[in-house]
Amino acid sequence: MNVYQEEQLTQLLEARPIMPEMVADFFGSIKHHWRMQDKVAAYKFLREYADRIESEHPDVANSIRDGYKFSFENKVREGAKENLRQIVSIPHDTKIDPKFLNELSNEDFVTAFEALQEFLIACYSDIARAPFEWGYPCAHQKLTVVEYGEYRLRNMLSSLFAHSEFDRYTLSLSVDRKAFLKSVYKSSTKETELMLEGFTNMGLIVENFDSKSKTFNVSFPDNVDVLRILPLFFSPGECRRCWEDCSHMGRCYWNYPITRNTSFSYRFFEDRAMQTYETEFLIALDGMPENLREIHFWLYEEAKKYGFDFDRLEATAYGCILYRRGGWGGKNMPLVGVYDISGDRMEGNKVVASTTFKRIFETHPEEVAKLMERFPDAIGNRAYYCSLYCGKAAEKICKKGYQYQIDGVDYRSCGYKSFMFIEPTFEDVKMIVALWKLENRIK
Repeated sequence: MNVYQEEQLTQLLEARPIMPEMVADFFGSIKHHWRMQDKVAAYKFLREYADRIESEHPDVANSIRDGYKFSFENKVREGAKENLRQIVSIPHDTKIDPKFLNELSNEDFVTAFEALQEFLIACYSDIARAPFEWGYPCAHQKLTVVEYGEYRLRNMLSSLFAHSEFDRYTLSLSVDRKAFLKSVYKSSTKETELMLEGFTNMGLIVENFDSKSKTFNVSFPDNVDVLRILPLFFSPGECRRCWEDCSHMGRCYWNYPITRNTSFSYRFFEDRAMQTYETEFLIALDGMPENLREIHFWLYEEAKKYGFDFDRLEATAYGCILYRRGGWGGKNMPLVGVYDISGDRMEGNKVVASTTFKRIFETHPEEVAKLMERFPDAIGNRAYYCSLYCGKAAEKICKKGYQYQIDGVDYRSCGYKSFMFIEPTFEDVKMIVALWKLENRIK
């Protein structure tokens, strides 16, 4: 941790009385502004501090422990709610790619997929209610899992199907217990048992999971076809030649349908002939409000005009679809989505646009003035001054600061908070993109 971060921790510990909510709020305030190793160091420091003072100040020690327990619990709840938001119901008339049907009819596949989505919605809803009943570990018990909560259900299902065989006689899965437990990411046997118990309560029945048995069984009595569909999410897809440095040898394990997406979207299995855009692009749009979808259909076509491509590998960043030219390290078009650049969801699904300007303050001052009149807090806001130790920087000046001049006044603005255009209309986005083209000499 740097000096600024240590001061923040000291201020927390000097408060009296220390309440659990204060500790939880502290970690909530730093979640997007501290590096992972610094957050882990903060958890470790507080844990050791609580141990040292426990005999003399047991109430303070317990408040600290409860505080970072609440912190992780809140993070898991946020992740579960976000996963719920991403689930878009499969339309009844969806045409499935024949290669995924196998023994199923199109109608049977859609019906089974509906049952799968009902199961996932039930799981995420109950996780949001009580994460620790599902085996989510407390942050102070396992520091390094703090960033993995939202993928835990997905990873558990992946491990189940990676080490199982479908028994046609019993219409269930036979799972290798030892191999399954070894593959479960950062989870104790007890925590794993709790999640399997949660699956059972929601309809995916797990039986004979005990230490004396080499295998255990998994079934879905309400619709056995769910066991034929769910494994498809964890199967490698065809090579799309997405990395220049990749050997392009056969099947692409980066292109698992579920690797970069937690929505369990039906779009992965929809007949591609029915899709007029890339599958990942449609998945990203499915969970967006209608006004944002309209903007992105326009941005998609605008990007194509100037040689920018929809980025399949990183379909979304900060809730915004990425349009990129020149690969990693190349130019990005302005970000437009429902998150701000720090990764916090805007309240009420407000649309936000983000980009950066430097040159146009001198080259096109009149156009900038119009934008500043429309969004007075986005540019030249002294509250977003770039400081030496903002949490993004370690012991050096943050490189995300932007220096520019307006009417003879010098500004150094934080790149993570400035140039954020909150609730732009479609026409505002067009104006921002037009200025971005001038800034970057895009022709």
